[in-house]
Formats: sequence, C-alpha cells, structure tokens
Amino acid sequence: VEKQSIYSRNFTLMWSKPFDGFSSILYYIIDYKDYGAANFTFLRNINATSNTSTVSVAGLQPHTLYIIRIVPVNRLGEAAGEDPVQVTTAVAYPSAPRNLNVSVTSSTSLFASWEKPETPNGPIDAYNVYFQIVDAAGERVVMSLQITDMFVTSANITGLKKFTMYKVSVRAANKAITASLEGPTSNFVEIQTAQDVPSAPVSLSIGAVDDTSLHVTWLPPLAPNGIIMFYQVFIAESVTSVSATQNISANATKTVIKGLTAYTTYTAIVRAFTIDFGNFSLPADGSTDEGF
Repeated sequence: VEKQSIYSRNFTLMWSKPFDGFSSILYYIIDYKDYGAANFTFLRNINATSNTSTVSVAGLQPHTLYIIRIVPVNRLGEAAGEDPVQVTTAVAYPSAPRNLNVSVTSSTSLFASWEKPETPNGPIDAYNVYFQIVDAAGERVVMSLQITDMFVTSANITGLKKFTMYKVSVRAANKAITASLEGPTSNFVEIQTAQDVPSAPVSLSIGAVDDTSLHVTWLPPLAPNGIIMFYQVFIAESVTSVSATQNISANATKTVIKGLTAYTTYTAIVRAFTIDFGNFSLPADGSTDEGF
C-alpha cells in the first residue's frame, strides 16, 4: 500500500491487486479508525476493476494516527489476516492561546502568561508574543519575542519604554515540513508600564525682576516617565550656600524667587518629581538688579 497526498484532514492510499486465491477479487472493503478508538468505521466498498485501486479518506483530525483496513473480497468471501495500514495526518494551524494575562513588573517590563490552545492540531513548536505601543504618533512597529519550549506558557517582555501603553497578544505555531503554521491571535491586553523618575527639565533660564527678585523658567522633561507631581527649584549664590528652595505646581514651568540680595549673581537648577525626584537640569546663572 502506498500512502499518497497526506494532509491534515484527509489522505489518499493506492495499492496493487494482491494474490486472489485463483478467484477474482470483486471489491475491497475499506474501514478505518483512529488509534485510540475501539471499533472500526466502515468507509466504502471499492470495485476491483483494475490492477491498482485508490481510496481517499476525509473528515479527519490533524496530527492523528489512523488505522485503515483494506479487505479484498472474492466469491469465496473476505480475505483473512490482512495487515492494517497506519497513517498519521499532517499538523494544522493551532487554535488561539487562551486567557492571556499581562501584569506590570517594572517601568520597562511586563509579564505575560496564557493557556495552551484548546485545539493544538499538532505539537506546539513555538509561542510568538507580540507587543506594540498604543497610539504612538507615527510609531506602528510590532515587536515580538519567541518561546520555543512548548511547555512554557509565559514570557518576560523587557526593554520597554517607561510609563507607556502597550498592546500585547500571543499566537501559537506548529512546525510543518516546510513552514511554521502560526494560528490565530489570542485576546489582546492593553497595559501601561510603571512610572519611573523623570529626566531633567530643559531650557532653564533666569533673569532679574528687580533688585531682590529673579524669575526662573524652564520646559518640562523630554521623558517625564510618569505623572509629574511638582517641580523643585533651587537658587544659590554658590553650590554650598542655598539661598532659596521652592516647590512649584506641575502645571507651572516658571516662578519668581524673592528676598534676594541686590546686584548679586545666583545659580538656579530645577528637578521634577513623579514617584521620586529625577535629575537636576543644567544650571543657569542670573543677577539681581543694582539697588538704589
């Protein structure tokens, strides 16, 4: 018996006419079962009209071992002791992984876990975890990582942007002879990485208001890495002598420092606070006006 055209849900067998016991073979009885079944299922009778015959068996399950009996029948009855044929159907696309859950582990990492597909349709070759930034202007890059151990149904996703919303999904893949068969996508999970300390405020400037006051302005950090709660401004005549400190609302990026000495040069720095203080800005120098 020659096995031909073996697919995930059907296959074809071809065979040559065996010795007929000096009584012409009239037809063949074809029945089959999967390996775990107790009884055979009758498929059809095939007329023995030529020296070779074929039969196609359809409606099967992927990656399943089937037992097929081809029983010749002549006018004396059925042949006895025919060896059955074993055929394993090909793998197919797996169904989607189930119950994807994603949790935050840090400002730059997430942890994803899922359950294996309900219908794997073959041995799982890999899980592909996909993640992308949600609503990022001009950025639609889908990143991925691969888990190649079929028994592992979780992944650490690292190297992410801080305090950023991501959309995560996972797909299972079976290994076919010539390609990887990736199944449908799991449920999507949208989740935001944790807050972190902000980068330094930028474009700090300082100038005189009068002989005892200076105005200080700045721009927000380029990477806030969270929700800015407030700014802290330091102003001093020297690095060892702080003259004034102010906490400024997160909605403001300027302040006026009063009560300073006339005609004196001061240095200002500013930092932002999210879950903690970030780095200080570059310093800026300015002088109060000359008094009268």
